[in-house]
Amino acid sequence: MAKKEELPKTEFQFFGEVDLNQHGRIASNLPAWTYSQLIDDLEYDIRLNEINLQDTSLGPEARGKLLAKSKEMKERLDGIKSSKPKVDNDAVHGVVGSDMSGGSLGEKIAESMFTRDQMMKGIAEPREEARRMTEPIIKLSGKELEMAIGCGIRPNKEGKVSRDQAINIWKIGRKYLGELSNAELLRK
Repeated sequence: MAKKEELPKTEFQFFGEVDLNQHGRIASNLPAWTYSQLIDDLEYDIRLNEINLQDTSLGPEARGKLLAKSKEMKERLDGIKSSKPKVDNDAVHGVVGSDMSGGSLGEKIAESMFTRDQMMKGIAEPREEARRMTEPIIKLSGKELEMAIGCGIRPNKEGKVSRDQAINIWKIGRKYLGELSNAELLRK
């Protein structure tokens, strides 16, 4: 059986232990810390459990189960919050930009998209759009390449990724910086 090949480590390690499945592989396209609704829901459930634990009519067995569930949820929440990496913001800004600029990667993504006008008029070729989304067409270099590896994306031998993969890299970087991460903002 072939040995699992590990991605090289870079300064951009956006996924933590909490993001891995039982086989040690990344389980989602985005790290858990990017899902603010998940964090809010966990915090709400923990508060609700603490309120329920104050109920004096709660039996010892139910109280034990509630305590165990609350402890498990707190550990999960702590794991998610602590999994957000400490990365050089300037390096991330250079790749994904800030405010309304898309950075070096955002420009490459924008070039690979049909224009908004072409999409609205219906003259964008669907097969070409699908090809751009799935085939490696965006050449990465320098920090972009390091960031791709930190996002769990393996570029091909030529250093290229598909547009969807590039968008995932861009989204993770933008979420890290607290910026808007809708890739449609890049469309010209």
